[in-house]
Amino acid sequence: MGGREQIYQAITLILIVLFVDFLERRRPGQVVDRRNRITLNILALLITASAGEMWKEFLQGGLNVLDLDRIFAPTAIRRLPGAVKILLGLTLADFCLYWVHRYMHRPTLWPTHKFHHSIDELWWLAGSRTSLTHLFLFAVPQVFLAYYIFALSPWEAGIAFAVGVVV
Repeated sequence: MGGREQIYQAITLILIVLFVDFLERRRPGQVVDRRNRITLNILALLITASAGEMWKEFLQGGLNVLDLDRIFAPTAIRRLPGAVKILLGLTLADFCLYWVHRYMHRPTLWPTHKFHHSIDELWWLAGSRTSLTHLFLFAVPQVFLAYYIFALSPWEAGIAFAVGVVV
């Protein structure tokens, strides 16, 4: 991943976090003590963001060996406007992640996933609690779709990955 993509992702992530936080404070679904386990939640978000980048680069290295870019290069989906690719990519990724998440509730993966469900109060920041296995399994469809199916540009990928972290 290039440096520009990381900059776009960081800027987009900050803007989305500010927007989501504003919405949650303006019209909360429930009253939440944001100070409760704030250190744990912030640490989890930082680990999620940095480990997610690590897995993304690891997966790209492995998938590049398969020369998938050449296989998917001629597809019409890659020529769609950026906003359409981002929306389609987020929709397909969400579908894939739903099934990955369901699988994580099975006995085999539950020990690596239960930290995600350890929150006392539900709000956007608490949802960032994940394990490295959780992050890896979520990264597979996201990296495959973003880089090999949709061939997102650095700014498109930055936006899509930032949205994926928060939403």
